[in-house]
Amino acid sequence: MEKAQRSDRPPRLEDSLLLAPLFEGKTRGDYEGHVMRHSLYTTLALHPLAGAAAVLGVLLAVGGTTLARTR
Repeated sequence: MEKAQRSDRPPRLEDSLLLAPLFEGKTRGDYEGHVMRHSLYTTLALHPLAGAAAVLGVLLAVGGTTLARTR
């Protein structure tokens, strides 16, 4: 398979998006439905300590509620 993907021809630079875009495009689409601007996953990935603190807080709250019910 590797040999079939290789070629002795030089690459065509006019088709390459590495150097410059082929046309001016929009940065936002025209979808009329709800589009999330931020993601919980991305926020937690960028701020792992804040995510760990939030998870710890939820665990403590659930543990405290469970402990209070058993008494």
